[in-house]
Amino acid sequence: MNKKYFISALAIMVVCACTKENPSNEQMDGINNEGDKISVEFSAGFGDTTKSKAFLGDKNVEGYYPTLWENTDKISVLDGVSNNLFSVDRFTDPDKKGYNAAFTGNVTETETYYALYPYQENATLDGEYITATLPDIQTATVNSYDPTASLMIARTTGESLYFRNVCSTVRIT
Repeated sequence: MNKKYFISALAIMVVCACTKENPSNEQMDGINNEGDKISVEFSAGFGDTTKSKAFLGDKNVEGYYPTLWENTDKISVLDGVSNNLFSVDRFTDPDKKGYNAAFTGNVTETETYYALYPYQENATLDGEYITATLPDIQTATVNSYDPTASLMIARTTGESLYFRNVCSTVRIT
C-alpha cells in the first residue's frame, strides 16, 4: 500500500515539475514582447543617386538641385508588425541645414527596418516589399513639387536611413 502512495506521489511531482510557470512581472522586465514599442532615432539622408524632396535646394556647384528635409517632414517606418509615424526632431548637420535630419518615433524591435517618405498611414510591408500610393493628381509647388508625390524608400539594419527616389523628378523653369 505504501508503494502505491509512493508511486502516486512521485507521479504528481513529475507532473508538477514539467508544468510551465507564468513569469512574474519582475522576470519580464527587459523582455520586448511582440507588439511592444521602443523609442528609436534614425539619422536620415539621401543616397548618392538622389540628386534632386523633401524640397529642392538651390543649384549646387555640381549643377544639381539637392534634396533637402524640411522640419515638418514625416516618414513611415515599417517594422514588419506595423507602420510607424516618425517626425523630424532636428537637423544633424548645422552647416548644411536640411541635408540630414534625425527622425524620432516608436517601433517594434526587429533586425531590419524599411522607411517610406512621405508618411502614408495605409502603407504596408510584405516581406521586403512596401505597398504605398502614388497620387494620380499632383499639385505643382514653387521651388519643389507636391510633397505627397515624391516617394522615396530606405532600408536599414542600423540607425541610418539613406533614401532613394522611387520615381524620376523633372524640374521645369
